[in-house]
Amino acid sequence: MPTPNDRFLEGSPYRASQLEEKVREWEQKAREMSVVIMRQTDELAKLSKAVRVVGAKNPQLKEENTRMDKVSHLKEALEEKEQ
Repeated sequence: MPTPNDRFLEGSPYRASQLEEKVREWEQKAREMSVVIMRQTDELAKLSKAVRVVGAKNPQLKEENTRMDKVSHLKEALEEKEQ
């Protein structure tokens, strides 16, 4: 049984040239996709860092919001007493 390489060598030079060109095209596409994947990986790392920063600030913001809510209620209570 002939191997794929044997069948390739038995083909016409034109066909071999076509196949070699297709291989070069697919190799180029693979390189381009690799660049895209690397960029997406970098972007994902940046987004992950941003999520961690926001996650770290979330408790602080909740605490600040609670304090502001208390101040708002106290201010409303004072305004009601003044009326």
